[in-house]
Amino acid sequence: MFQFVSPLDDLLRAFAPLFTRPTFLTFTTLVKGAILAHGRRTVTGIIRSAGDLATKSYPTYHRFLSAVKWSEWQAFKILLGLVISAVEGPVVLLIDDTTVRRWGPRVWGKGCHRDAVRSSKKNVVHCFGHKWVTLSVAVKFPFANRCWALPVGSFLYQSKKLCKGRYRTTYQLAKALVHRAVRCFPDREFIVVGDGGYNSCAFTSWCSDLGCEIISRLRVDSALYDEPPTRKPGQRGRPRKRGDRQPSFQEHFAGETAS
Repeated sequence: MFQFVSPLDDLLRAFAPLFTRPTFLTFTTLVKGAILAHGRRTVTGIIRSAGDLATKSYPTYHRFLSAVKWSEWQAFKILLGLVISAVEGPVVLLIDDTTVRRWGPRVWGKGCHRDAVRSSKKNVVHCFGHKWVTLSVAVKFPFANRCWALPVGSFLYQSKKLCKGRYRTTYQLAKALVHRAVRCFPDREFIVVGDGGYNSCAFTSWCSDLGCEIISRLRVDSALYDEPPTRKPGQRGRPRKRGDRQPSFQEHFAGETAS
């Protein structure tokens, strides 16, 4: 009997080592249903959109996200490898945090966060929901004029009140994603791009030590400093938090214009 295998099946077969055979069939059905679904992609909506592809009971598909055990980091490595295979030259990693509105008393992990889309300099809007720190890869497709950001991994930010284990800030969650991406593919060159929330000296220095460049937004009147000097043996007093101040952007640009 002839069996048609679509390119999507070939792509999903890369994730087969993560699951058992029955669980892998559930995984492929959920992915295909999510592609066909319209509107909100709830599990029930995905199963209905899958149609005849969903041959199992509804609770089986719901338990996939709540009870099935599989390695998230291994899935991250497989997905990242598939995405960067379409990138020539340096891999541009986009790091950002986004707020997704969620309501209801039974929604776990929600908190009050700043809505960057609806907020402005004069008016700050807060909303209840989930705050995700997401790592994406910038990919250039021949049918588009701009690069597409393809998400490959994310972390749910949890406040100190909800966090049961070690509390981690958005910086620390971003570090975990970037560190794993660089360590999984040490032969590739990475460039990290973030907004003004990831332009701290600590994060920039950490990316430099990791061996990847970082591009972020700075104010024109930003004050830049060197790394704090190394303390000498027996030196007394509180250690310095920063070194000497660097020339401002205006002075730097004026020097280039004069030369």
